[in-house]
Amino acid sequence: MAEKESYNAQSDPTSGGYVPGSGGQIGAEQPYGAGNYNGAYGGGVYPHYGYGYGYGYGGYGYGGYGGYGARGYGGTEGGERHENTGGRVLTVRDYLLMVRERFWYLILAVFVCTASSLIYTANKTNEYRAAAKLRIYRRPYTAPAIANAGQPDIDVVSSGDDFQTQIELMKGMAIIDRVVKKLAMIQKLREDVVAPYRDGNIFSGPLREHDVISNCRDIIPQRSSLIVLVTYTHPEPTVAVQMTKLFTDAIREQNEDSRRTVMIPMLEHSASDLKKLADEITALYEKRAKILGENPKLMALDSGTLYFDLNQQKNALANDKKVFQETESLWKQMQDLKKSGIPITKMSVILHDGRVSQMVGTIANLEIELKGLSVTYNEEHPEVVRQTTKLREAEKQRDIAVKAAEERLEEEYKTRKLNYDLSDRRVRESELEVRNLLKKQEDVVRLNRDIAAKEALRAGTESAVYAENLKAGGGLVPNIDLVESPFLASNRPVNKDYIQRAILGIATGSVLGFSIIFGLAFFDDRVKSVIDIEGFLGLPLIGILPVARQSNSVKKARIVESAKERQMVEAFRSIYSALRINEAARTAKVILITSTSPSEGKSFVATNLALTYAMHGERVLLIDGDLRMPVVAKTLQIEEGTGITQYLQGKVSLEDAIHYGISTNFDVLPAGSPCANPTQVIGSRKFAEMISTLRSCYDRILVDTPPIGAVSDVLNFFPMIEGVLYVVRFNTVKKRFIRSNLFRLRESKVPIFGAILNQIGIRIVQYYTNSGDRSYSRYYIHPGKNVENVPIEEEKQPAGAA
Repeated sequence: MAEKESYNAQSDPTSGGYVPGSGGQIGAEQPYGAGNYNGAYGGGVYPHYGYGYGYGYGGYGYGGYGGYGARGYGGTEGGERHENTGGRVLTVRDYLLMVRERFWYLILAVFVCTASSLIYTANKTNEYRAAAKLRIYRRPYTAPAIANAGQPDIDVVSSGDDFQTQIELMKGMAIIDRVVKKLAMIQKLREDVVAPYRDGNIFSGPLREHDVISNCRDIIPQRSSLIVLVTYTHPEPTVAVQMTKLFTDAIREQNEDSRRTVMIPMLEHSASDLKKLADEITALYEKRAKILGENPKLMALDSGTLYFDLNQQKNALANDKKVFQETESLWKQMQDLKKSGIPITKMSVILHDGRVSQMVGTIANLEIELKGLSVTYNEEHPEVVRQTTKLREAEKQRDIAVKAAEERLEEEYKTRKLNYDLSDRRVRESELEVRNLLKKQEDVVRLNRDIAAKEALRAGTESAVYAENLKAGGGLVPNIDLVESPFLASNRPVNKDYIQRAILGIATGSVLGFSIIFGLAFFDDRVKSVIDIEGFLGLPLIGILPVARQSNSVKKARIVESAKERQMVEAFRSIYSALRINEAARTAKVILITSTSPSEGKSFVATNLALTYAMHGERVLLIDGDLRMPVVAKTLQIEEGTGITQYLQGKVSLEDAIHYGISTNFDVLPAGSPCANPTQVIGSRKFAEMISTLRSCYDRILVDTPPIGAVSDVLNFFPMIEGVLYVVRFNTVKKRFIRSNLFRLRESKVPIFGAILNQIGIRIVQYYTNSGDRSYSRYYIHPGKNVENVPIEEEKQPAGAA
């Protein structure tokens, strides 16, 4: 009973325990009672114990992990929120860790891409490039209007668009057709041009003559100038030069012909076409004006006023709905109590009514006085009769007050229901109005688009008429000139730059490798780093355990005691130290150890952590709380047959069920035989009394439980424990699955002291602990000779201390 009161005190606002929604008010008087469960387990007058959930109550790192971003896990709203990692800002160190975990992906991608690039380059046929330079001039109009203003500068084109237009014309199929016609008259050159490329490749198949010529030719505008480089690439240098000359001639000829054919396209534009465009534009304006006149609220829609009003109505609806639902819940509760014949004074809202509360207090006082008088006087004594009369009158007044409170609640329910219905109807009507206006707005937007298109067409038509009239006033001459005759760009093959290809291969491989690395890191939902534990799950990471070299489960259960793997021993000592400086964990008597799924190593952690506590002078009991598939007795080589099951059945005493002296200061209470109803057993009064009895006998009790993601047995332990350690196996369990189970833990209001990342690769452990540094490894990997164990006797806590 005493232990039960101790547990309940954790939720008492005066006990300094965790209080949902206390927001730090209680913490101002207690060491670690501040903040709500989702907000902080350590604020109050000891802010250095943990600003937020991070390591809570003075946890590892003095609360420096207070804001992971997930709502409520630090400070007021968990600190600055960062969506990608649940609130934790990814640093360069984190990205380096991702690369380090999958470094060979990068090496392999770079090697494959570089080797492929070099092999492809080596196997290609040598190709040589010839080039020629052309200059583009502005059209030299000589119309009187322009001539009077002065001759324009022929060294610049009228705009960048004009220049780009000339480039695209040079790349067109019309130029290639001219070159093909010229080749038809030079059969030998034609055969030399097509022969090396006729077969194509496995993707393109055999190529046409036009395709070969198009692929080998290139038009390259020179930056910040009006010079264009015409190039042709071919295995034969002389063929490349000849083809370049054919292209420059074809470009100049095409330019002359096209300008000649459009010399006088149309001197007068049809006036009827322009008038028709004007009429169409006028009709569109009138139609738009009509829509705007019939729908004056379109202006409010454009300015956002209607949306603002609608949002206000929706907010009002949400508030009305919330208030109505709260009142409805109370009203339904009252109706259910009345149907069940239960006094409605059981409802807090009725009981805390001013008049009802006053009369209930008065009745209680009268009953106490009447009980005292009944001890001294008989029922007929005047004082007893007077007090009885006053009691009956007070009960009548209470009933009247209860009836009045009931009627007020009924009236409040009807009023709020009416308000909610009215708000809902207003929102629906406003939404319908906005939808109708949106349709009209679409019509207006479409009309504006049509008007703009018609206006642009009219302006373009008028400009074309004006331009053609200008052209008609003067002659047209070619505006492309040959600056440099075709020449061989280099005596070296242009497609055999191995350094450039190697750099390209390395760059491509690096991009591919990093893409694979970060893609796997971000899309792989399994827990594999501190980022996943602290950022996504919002748990403080208090320990990292490497992969044990021992494969035997019996040897692994005593790996701390054997001290054969010093790095593992130091990892458990670090966990012990982190729990020691955590205010809540340091004073916790009963600690539960669980995981998400089976085979994550929770039993391994429970056994070795218990041994670690025992080695530090505390008297420790390990309880195998997995009544379905117990493993503690097997791994510790304890004789099976007696344990919790036998004790609860009354076959053995508690003292006989416990196996003493497994190691110094270390006892074990195994599960015994598996049972078919573990949840009922754990939730039984006798089981709770057993835990209460054991509290007074041990400094620390560790409970190994089934995985919370597999069965619900763990939830039945929560009334009997002070905190939870969560074991997560590296690269095994999905983060979303863990988070869904953590939600169940956090709903139970039981502190989670932190997570332990188990079975992590030695290279990654070294990344987090610097254990790969020789200056660190000297301390625990190679302890050296002539070392001794010094016995330490710690001061025992008084029995039953929390």
